[in-house]
Amino acid sequence: MTWEYRLIKVNGAFGVYEVYYEDGKVVSYSQRPASPRGEDIEAIKEDFKRYSAALDKPAIEVD
Repeated sequence: MTWEYRLIKVNGAFGVYEVYYEDGKVVSYSQRPASPRGEDIEAIKEDFKRYSAALDKPAIEVD
């Protein structure tokens, strides 16, 4: 199983979520939008880079 951040629209609002894949297909996503976290500033900077990459992909819409 792999994961990445993706932009998801849930109930009319966008957020960046952790999305999990199996065989290239979405199998689940986090219950709440992700928040920056890390052991140090460099780790948080890397997290923001992954957030930014999520904005370059199409949003996933969920009812």
